[in-house]
Amino acid sequence: MDLQQLSIAALLALVAYIVKGFTGFGAGIVVVPLLSLFLDLKVVVFAACVCAGTNGIVLARTEWRNAAWRAIVWIGVAALAGLGFGTYALVSLKTEALRKSFGALVCVFALVMLLEKSSDEGPPPKPWPEWLAPVSGFVGGALLGLFGAGGPAMVIYLTRRLPSKVVLRASIIMLFLCIDAARLGAYLTAGMLTHESARLACWTLPAALLGSSAGTKAQNRVNRQVFRRIVAAVLFATGLLLAGR
Repeated sequence: MDLQQLSIAALLALVAYIVKGFTGFGAGIVVVPLLSLFLDLKVVVFAACVCAGTNGIVLARTEWRNAAWRAIVWIGVAALAGLGFGTYALVSLKTEALRKSFGALVCVFALVMLLEKSSDEGPPPKPWPEWLAPVSGFVGGALLGLFGAGGPAMVIYLTRRLPSKVVLRASIIMLFLCIDAARLGAYLTAGMLTHESARLACWTLPAALLGSSAGTKAQNRVNRQVFRRIVAAVLFATGLLLAGR
Protein backbone atom coordinates (compact mmCIF):
# COMPACT_ATOMS: atom_id res chain seq x y z
CA MET A 1 0.00 0.00 0.00
CA ASP A 2 1.33 3.41 -0.95
CA LEU A 3 0.50 6.79 0.58
CA GLN A 4 -2.20 7.53 -1.98
CA GLN A 5 -4.03 4.27 -1.25
CA LEU A 6 -3.82 4.84 2.51
CA SER A 7 -5.16 8.39 2.14
CA ILE A 8 -8.09 7.16 0.05
CA ALA A 9 -8.74 4.44 2.65
CA ALA A 10 -8.86 7.03 5.44
CA LEU A 11 -11.28 9.19 3.44
CA LEU A 12 -13.57 6.23 2.79
CA ALA A 13 -13.48 5.30 6.48
CA LEU A 14 -14.51 8.85 7.33
CA VAL A 15 -17.49 8.64 4.96
CA ALA A 16 -18.47 5.15 6.19
CA TYR A 17 -18.56 6.21 9.83
CA ILE A 18 -20.52 9.33 9.02
CA VAL A 19 -23.07 6.86 7.65
CA LYS A 20 -22.93 4.94 10.93
CA GLY A 21 -23.45 8.15 12.85
CA PHE A 22 -26.69 8.68 10.92
CA THR A 23 -28.04 5.14 10.91
CA GLY A 24 -26.48 3.52 13.98
CA PHE A 25 -24.86 0.84 11.82
CA GLY A 26 -23.63 0.24 8.31
CA ALA A 27 -19.97 1.26 8.43
CA GLY A 28 -18.76 -2.18 7.46
CA ILE A 29 -21.16 -2.60 4.55
CA VAL A 30 -19.90 0.74 3.18
CA VAL A 31 -16.16 0.68 3.82
CA VAL A 32 -15.33 -2.99 3.19
CA PRO A 33 -16.59 -3.25 -0.41
CA LEU A 34 -15.11 0.12 -1.38
CA LEU A 35 -11.67 -0.64 0.06
CA SER A 36 -11.63 -4.15 -1.36
CA LEU A 37 -11.83 -2.64 -4.85
CA PHE A 38 -8.10 -1.87 -4.59
CA LEU A 39 -6.88 -3.64 -1.42
CA ASP A 40 -6.79 -7.27 -0.28
CA LEU A 41 -10.11 -8.27 1.31
CA LYS A 42 -8.50 -10.01 4.30
CA VAL A 43 -6.42 -6.91 5.13
CA VAL A 44 -9.50 -4.71 4.79
CA VAL A 45 -11.69 -6.90 7.00
CA PHE A 46 -9.12 -6.93 9.82
CA ALA A 47 -8.67 -3.14 9.77
CA ALA A 48 -12.45 -2.62 9.61
CA CYS A 49 -12.84 -4.81 12.70
CA VAL A 50 -10.34 -2.69 14.65
CA CYS A 51 -12.22 0.48 13.67
CA ALA A 52 -15.61 -1.00 14.55
CA GLY A 53 -14.50 -2.30 17.95
CA THR A 54 -12.84 0.95 18.99
CA ASN A 55 -15.81 2.99 17.85
CA GLY A 56 -18.10 0.66 19.80
CA ILE A 57 -16.13 1.22 23.02
CA VAL A 58 -16.48 4.98 22.63
CA LEU A 59 -20.24 4.79 22.06
CA ALA A 60 -20.89 2.16 24.75
CA ARG A 61 -19.89 4.50 27.57
CA THR A 62 -23.24 6.28 27.34
CA GLU A 63 -25.46 3.60 25.75
CA TRP A 64 -25.04 0.38 27.77
CA ARG A 65 -27.78 1.23 30.30
CA ASN A 66 -30.45 1.48 27.58
CA ALA A 67 -29.69 -1.83 25.86
CA ALA A 68 -32.15 -4.77 25.72
CA TRP A 69 -29.73 -7.35 27.10
CA ARG A 70 -32.07 -10.34 26.68
CA ALA A 71 -32.19 -9.80 22.92
CA ILE A 72 -28.44 -9.21 22.84
CA VAL A 73 -27.69 -12.53 24.56
CA TRP A 74 -30.00 -14.51 22.25
CA ILE A 75 -28.40 -13.06 19.14
CA GLY A 76 -24.86 -12.85 20.47
CA VAL A 77 -24.47 -16.52 21.39
CA ALA A 78 -25.63 -17.65 17.95
CA ALA A 79 -23.46 -14.99 16.30
CA LEU A 80 -20.35 -16.44 17.95
CA ALA A 81 -21.05 -19.80 16.31
CA GLY A 82 -21.58 -18.11 12.95
CA LEU A 83 -18.44 -16.05 13.48
CA GLY A 84 -16.29 -19.17 13.73
CA PHE A 85 -17.78 -20.53 10.51
CA GLY A 86 -17.29 -17.24 8.66
CA THR A 87 -13.69 -16.79 9.85
CA TYR A 88 -12.77 -20.31 8.75
CA ALA A 89 -14.26 -19.64 5.32
CA LEU A 90 -12.39 -16.33 5.08
CA VAL A 91 -8.96 -17.89 5.59
CA SER A 92 -9.75 -20.98 3.49
CA LEU A 93 -11.44 -19.67 0.34
CA LYS A 94 -9.89 -17.84 -2.60
CA THR A 95 -10.08 -14.04 -2.51
CA GLU A 96 -11.63 -13.87 -5.98
CA ALA A 97 -14.56 -16.05 -4.92
CA LEU A 98 -15.01 -13.98 -1.76
CA ARG A 99 -15.06 -10.74 -3.73
CA LYS A 100 -17.68 -11.93 -6.20
CA SER A 101 -19.89 -13.33 -3.44
CA PHE A 102 -19.61 -10.17 -1.42
CA GLY A 103 -20.44 -8.07 -4.46
CA ALA A 104 -23.68 -9.98 -4.90
CA LEU A 105 -24.49 -9.57 -1.20
CA VAL A 106 -23.91 -5.82 -1.34
CA CYS A 107 -26.24 -5.50 -4.35
CA VAL A 108 -29.01 -7.34 -2.53
CA PHE A 109 -28.65 -5.21 0.60
CA ALA A 110 -28.55 -2.01 -1.47
CA LEU A 111 -31.80 -2.95 -3.21
CA VAL A 112 -33.45 -3.59 0.17
CA MET A 113 -32.34 -0.14 1.34
CA LEU A 114 -33.64 1.51 -1.84
CA LEU A 115 -37.04 -0.18 -1.66
CA GLU A 116 -37.59 0.02 2.10
CA LYS A 117 -40.16 2.56 3.20
CA SER A 118 -39.56 5.02 6.02
CA SER A 119 -40.45 3.70 9.46
CA ASP A 120 -42.80 6.71 9.82
CA GLU A 121 -45.04 5.52 6.97
CA GLY A 122 -48.06 3.40 7.86
CA PRO A 123 -48.77 1.35 11.02
CA PRO A 124 -45.87 -0.22 12.95
CA PRO A 125 -44.97 -3.72 11.72
CA LYS A 126 -45.87 -6.77 13.79
CA PRO A 127 -42.96 -7.77 16.08
CA TRP A 128 -41.00 -10.79 14.89
CA PRO A 129 -40.97 -13.88 17.15
CA GLU A 130 -38.09 -14.31 19.59
CA TRP A 131 -37.02 -17.64 18.09
CA LEU A 132 -35.71 -15.76 15.04
CA ALA A 133 -33.04 -14.12 17.20
CA PRO A 134 -30.54 -17.02 17.05
CA VAL A 135 -31.19 -17.44 13.32
CA SER A 136 -30.37 -13.81 12.60
CA GLY A 137 -27.42 -14.06 14.98
CA PHE A 138 -25.86 -17.05 13.23
CA VAL A 139 -26.33 -15.55 9.76
CA GLY A 140 -25.02 -12.18 10.88
CA GLY A 141 -22.03 -13.71 12.68
CA ALA A 142 -21.08 -15.76 9.64
CA LEU A 143 -21.24 -12.71 7.39
CA LEU A 144 -19.23 -10.67 9.88
CA GLY A 145 -16.51 -13.29 10.02
CA LEU A 146 -16.47 -13.71 6.26
CA PHE A 147 -16.93 -10.15 5.02
CA GLY A 148 -16.76 -7.90 8.10
CA ALA A 149 -20.29 -6.69 7.24
CA GLY A 150 -22.97 -8.92 8.76
CA GLY A 151 -24.83 -6.15 10.53
CA PRO A 152 -27.93 -6.01 8.33
CA ALA A 153 -29.04 -9.56 9.26
CA MET A 154 -29.11 -8.71 12.98
CA VAL A 155 -30.26 -5.11 12.68
CA ILE A 156 -33.27 -6.09 10.57
CA TYR A 157 -34.38 -8.49 13.32
CA LEU A 158 -33.85 -5.94 16.11
CA THR A 159 -35.77 -3.22 14.26
CA ARG A 160 -38.73 -5.61 14.01
CA ARG A 161 -38.41 -6.58 17.66
CA LEU A 162 -37.63 -3.41 19.66
CA PRO A 163 -40.15 -0.55 19.29
CA SER A 164 -38.11 2.13 21.09
CA LYS A 165 -35.50 3.92 18.96
CA VAL A 166 -33.41 4.64 22.07
CA VAL A 167 -33.39 0.98 23.11
CA LEU A 168 -32.80 -0.13 19.54
CA ARG A 169 -29.75 2.08 19.02
CA ALA A 170 -28.24 1.12 22.38
CA SER A 171 -28.84 -2.59 21.73
CA ILE A 172 -27.22 -2.42 18.30
CA ILE A 173 -24.16 -0.66 19.72
CA MET A 174 -23.68 -3.13 22.58
CA LEU A 175 -24.36 -6.19 20.41
CA PHE A 176 -21.75 -5.25 17.84
CA LEU A 177 -19.23 -4.27 20.48
CA CYS A 178 -19.44 -7.79 21.95
CA ILE A 179 -19.29 -9.43 18.53
CA ASP A 180 -16.44 -7.24 17.28
CA ALA A 181 -14.36 -8.14 20.34
CA ALA A 182 -14.86 -11.85 19.61
CA ARG A 183 -14.25 -11.30 15.91
CA LEU A 184 -10.96 -9.54 16.55
CA GLY A 185 -9.87 -12.44 18.73
CA ALA A 186 -10.78 -14.90 15.98
CA TYR A 187 -8.85 -12.90 13.38
CA LEU A 188 -5.78 -12.74 15.62
CA THR A 189 -5.95 -16.49 16.23
CA ALA A 190 -6.20 -17.06 12.48
CA GLY A 191 -3.00 -15.08 11.92
CA MET A 192 -4.60 -12.15 10.10
CA LEU A 193 -2.57 -9.51 11.97
CA THR A 194 0.10 -8.51 9.47
CA HIS A 195 2.16 -5.40 8.79
CA GLU A 196 -0.27 -4.42 6.04
CA SER A 197 -3.43 -4.91 8.13
CA ALA A 198 -1.94 -3.06 11.12
CA ARG A 199 -0.83 -0.18 8.90
CA LEU A 200 -4.26 0.13 7.32
CA ALA A 201 -5.92 0.08 10.76
CA CYS A 202 -3.67 2.89 12.02
CA TRP A 203 -4.59 5.06 9.03
CA THR A 204 -8.35 4.44 9.08
CA LEU A 205 -9.06 4.45 12.85
CA PRO A 206 -8.74 8.24 13.45
CA ALA A 207 -10.91 8.93 10.41
CA ALA A 208 -13.51 6.43 11.63
CA LEU A 209 -13.76 8.04 15.07
CA LEU A 210 -14.02 11.51 13.54
CA GLY A 211 -16.68 10.40 11.07
CA SER A 212 -18.79 8.70 13.74
CA SER A 213 -18.75 11.82 15.90
CA ALA A 214 -19.66 14.08 12.97
CA GLY A 215 -22.45 11.81 11.77
CA THR A 216 -23.98 11.50 15.22
CA LYS A 217 -24.04 15.28 15.75
CA ALA A 218 -25.45 16.03 12.30
CA GLN A 219 -28.09 13.28 12.10
CA ASN A 220 -30.98 15.61 13.05
CA ARG A 221 -30.09 18.18 10.38
CA VAL A 222 -30.37 15.98 7.29
CA ASN A 223 -33.20 13.91 5.82
CA ARG A 224 -32.06 10.44 6.81
CA GLN A 225 -34.20 8.60 4.26
CA VAL A 226 -32.76 10.56 1.33
CA PHE A 227 -29.25 10.06 2.65
CA ARG A 228 -29.78 6.29 3.02
CA ARG A 229 -30.99 6.05 -0.57
CA ILE A 230 -27.92 7.88 -1.86
CA VAL A 231 -25.71 5.48 0.09
CA ALA A 232 -27.70 2.53 -1.27
CA ALA A 233 -27.15 3.69 -4.85
CA VAL A 234 -23.41 3.96 -4.26
CA LEU A 235 -23.38 0.52 -2.65
CA PHE A 236 -25.25 -1.04 -5.56
CA ALA A 237 -22.75 0.35 -8.06
CA THR A 238 -19.87 -0.88 -5.89
CA GLY A 239 -21.43 -4.33 -5.61
CA LEU A 240 -21.70 -4.58 -9.38
CA LEU A 241 -18.02 -3.67 -9.73
CA LEU A 242 -16.99 -6.27 -7.16
CA ALA A 243 -19.13 -9.04 -8.62
CA GLY A 244 -17.99 -8.30 -12.16
CA ARG A 245 -14.24 -8.29 -11.51
